[in-house]
Amino acid sequence: MNNKLLKQQILEAAEKDIPDIRHKLNLQTKPNTQTSWLKSWFKKPALTLSFSAMAILLIVSLVMNTGTEAHAKTNVFIEFNPGLSMVIEADKAIELSAENPDGATFINTLNNETTWENKPLDEVLETIITVAVEQGYLTGEDALIMYDVYGENLDEAKRILDNVEGFLEEKVTQHNPNAMVARGMASMVKETVDTASEHNMSVMKYQLIINILAIDETYTFETLSDYSIKDLMDLSNHHGGPFENMPGRPNSDERPGPPSGVGNPNRP
Repeated sequence: MNNKLLKQQILEAAEKDIPDIRHKLNLQTKPNTQTSWLKSWFKKPALTLSFSAMAILLIVSLVMNTGTEAHAKTNVFIEFNPGLSMVIEADKAIELSAENPDGATFINTLNNETTWENKPLDEVLETIITVAVEQGYLTGEDALIMYDVYGENLDEAKRILDNVEGFLEEKVTQHNPNAMVARGMASMVKETVDTASEHNMSVMKYQLIINILAIDETYTFETLSDYSIKDLMDLSNHHGGPFENMPGRPNSDERPGPPSGVGNPNRP
């Protein structure tokens, strides 16, 4: 077979295969009706809008849930000679620290008797009151406990203040009907809180001292620092200080005058 005849046979065979090849190509490029239907379904304007709305709702929901999980932190200060400070978040105590040396000793005792961390505020307050009574701080006719609240979120701080005020009034007087429960000057700013901490005293005691010094210059800060919280309270009221009409305080004509021991830093 010569080359010319062989070439002719190859060309004839190729011409016979072309329709089959084209048919196969047509089959491969034929659109997948199921895939095309899904694509067109997702491309419908109404469905596109629905999925966009769902995405927006999901984002808004996540933002709202994140906001509800974040709680403002509020400081609660308590003074009954031991000075204590608590950080409250979501109505639970997450920190408890001492404002003075007596407070440090008191917290050591508290830690030996109970676990306060992440406990509800009311529960921690009740434990503090119970231990304070056991140690003799809230017994007797001149027993005094002071409290105040500081927080950058004013609404949350007021809510916590109302809770602390009501709880202490109820629980302390249950143990000692003669005990005095007094709110601080309720005019705290962060600088005052920080300054009191620098002097190793509660913010209520610091404010009492500042008030007395503003009225009577014969005293010094160092001298008044050695006074008990009760003596400072009586001394301030004796000079007609602002505690005369503070919330939680009886009217001046219902209270006896300052005890004879006022001015004596060693007075119990």
